[in-house]
Amino acid sequence: MSSWVFERKVLEDSPSRQDGLLPREEHRRMYKAFVLVKEICTSLKLEPLIMNTTMTLFHRFYVYQSFRDFDNYEMAMCCLFLALKIEEKVQRMESILKWGHHIRFRLTQPGQQPPKLDVKSREYFEMAERLQIHERILLQTTGFDLTITHPGWHIFNFVTKTLPRFKCLPDSASDSKAICKLTWGWAHASFGSNFVVRFESDVIACAMIKAAARQLKVELRAAQDGRPWFAMCAPRCNEHVMQEFLCEFHDYCLSTNEPREPNIRMEHPCDRPSHAKLLARSTPSAAAGAAPSPYPAASAAPSPAARPDGHADTPSSTGAQEMDHETGAAAPSGADGQPAIPAAAAGGQAPAATPAVSAAVSMATDVLPPLGDLPSSEDVASLLM
Repeated sequence: MSSWVFERKVLEDSPSRQDGLLPREEHRRMYKAFVLVKEICTSLKLEPLIMNTTMTLFHRFYVYQSFRDFDNYEMAMCCLFLALKIEEKVQRMESILKWGHHIRFRLTQPGQQPPKLDVKSREYFEMAERLQIHERILLQTTGFDLTITHPGWHIFNFVTKTLPRFKCLPDSASDSKAICKLTWGWAHASFGSNFVVRFESDVIACAMIKAAARQLKVELRAAQDGRPWFAMCAPRCNEHVMQEFLCEFHDYCLSTNEPREPNIRMEHPCDRPSHAKLLARSTPSAAAGAAPSPYPAASAAPSPAARPDGHADTPSSTGAQEMDHETGAAAPSGADGQPAIPAAAAGGQAPAATPAVSAAVSMATDVLPPLGDLPSSEDVASLLM
């Protein structure tokens, strides 16, 4: 078992909770850091692997440190800076700080013009110095353990190699494509909470494959020797732990008010009667019924906004790097009184995958789900059927 997987009671007694931070606020700060990282990765056209590594480092850090002591946005940028080194991707510190400053301002103060960050200013040098100090603290906190295996790698390996080899999955390329495509988006979305330090990555992969196969009506058969299909993939996996993950992921999806792309509907919560008991154990906002979406209609034209490079966005600027954010400039406060999180950069197309998982990208007949995109209302309903 990985040394970075902890019991629920350990995470419920985290340093942040000991400092008086409420569970809802703790998870809200995790999710806002996830949104910041996702926006920076989209703006800089970084691979999904970078975002996953960043959030893994982020969640590992806060197992031992408190949000009261370290700002979630600054640590998110620090983790991204270290993740780029781990994955051997070249990116200047200046780019990370500029985009991080720009996006953070738009997340915390929607509707206002983000100021331009001068690289010769005292503010920039202080940010750069804090970033390097936090990087050293991050390495010390994690014990310089930079070994990370993501659920996405397991998903591709299990669906395309392990399960077909043991005849647990029908020998159909279309089924494999559909399962990979569906679980890919879920795997990215799961990094918005601390699942990566709560469950093994191969267990997360098996649970998502199980849910995707059930939704797509694909039969997962036992092996020829009678062992269940998931035993071929993850020896420590069982039905109980997969169901436990799906329950927690289900609650996370319902309690997260992430803005959607115009063609994706997200209803909170799922109103199927069979989920009444499961919803009772979710967050108070999800159990009582979520408030109407505070975000303006998707058809509203975005207002021009300044970019870190000094140029201005226009309604026609829809490239991922042009920081269009669609509704970000006009988004009002959310239902919990906190600033609403602006929508993801327009375009919705995931960056290219790394060589290790590029085959999974080429398998998809359409564009993979947007980076970190949460399941639709129908997908959430199917998780626990």
